Order: sequence, then structure tokens, then C-alpha cells
Amino acid sequence: MQQGHCDNVYTAECWTAFTKGDEKAFIVLHDLFFHSLYEYALRMLQDPDLAYDAIQELFLKLWEKRKTLPEVQFVKAYLMRCLRYAILNKLRSLKLYELKIAARYHTPDIEFSPEEIRIKKESAWFNENQLTQMINTLPARQKEIIYLRFYEGLSYKDISRILKINYQSLVNRINRILGRFKTVLKDHPGFLWIVGLFPFAL
Repeated sequence: MQQGHCDNVYTAECWTAFTKGDEKAFIVLHDLFFHSLYEYALRMLQDPDLAYDAIQELFLKLWEKRKTLPEVQFVKAYLMRCLRYAILNKLRSLKLYELKIAARYHTPDIEFSPEEIRIKKESAWFNENQLTQMINTLPARQKEIIYLRFYEGLSYKDISRILKINYQSLVNRINRILGRFKTVLKDHPGFLWIVGLFPFAL
């Protein structure tokens, strides 16, 4: 049995126990997913305190509504979807932003840095600056897809659940990402790295 499958089974069991009122299972879920959720929230909010508060509010709400929560097989994807929905709702409700600024947050605009790319791929065999610049010119939703795949290692199905788009729509978006990179990086090793993030596309 693959490790990922074992992890999903374990977290699903913890989820079931939590919905039945098991505080220890609730703490396990919090500890398992806090880092990933915090990093995702930080990317969207660009503020450590707001990101931390968003996570705490999410888990507080989950605990309060535990008896009515559904059975969940892929807990990480479910939590990230709930967090994304809560943050976007909060951002839309803020009256301090002008309309044009609030519109910017309709989809969180995630930024990448050369250092992050170098660390993640653990190699310096192509120009991280060039690749980073290209990624950061993508539309916000496409950058979010790369983040969820690149940083969180989520499957296409999990990403489609988080973003609330169907599987084929996600594949189409991925193909647009690859098509854009292929135009510029056709003979560049950086293109092979991007393709490696999204097998079975193109």
C-alpha cells in the first residue's frame, strides 16, 4: 500500500473520530495540517497575523460544527478548500478596500521567488530568475494551481476540489500553462521541469 494512501486512510479515520467529538483526533488534524494551511493562507493574505487568525477561526468553526460535517476521504484538500472559501469571503466583505483592490482578491495572487524554486527542485541547472519571472506573469488562478501542485504536491482531483472547478477544466487550464511556457522555453531545461509538475497533460 502506498504511503499517500495510508496517510489518507489515517487522516480520514481521525476526521471521523473528530466529528464524533474526539478532541485528541481534532488536535492530531490541527497539528498535521497547520503548516500547509498557514502557508496557503499566508500566500493569500500576505500577513502572518491574519493568516494565523484565519487558521484558528477555521478550526474553531470546524469544532463548533463537528456534528454536522460530512464524511471526508481527502482531509487536506477539504480543509484547504474550506480555508480558501473562508478567506475569499472575508476579503470580499472588507469595506476598507476600493472596488478595484477588492477585485484583485477574487483569486489570490500568489508570488514565487527564485530561492523558493531553487529549494524545491534542489538543483541549479537552469536559470531560476527567468523561470520565476515567467511564473509570476501567469494569471492568479494559474499561479495558484502551480502552488498547490508544486508546494503541496496535491493531485489533480484534490486541486479541482479546492478550486471548485471540474477535473477537465483543471486539465485545460494546465494545458494553457504548459502551452504558454512551451512557446518561450521550448528548448530550455526549465520547460522540462514545468512539464514534470503536470504529468499526463499536453
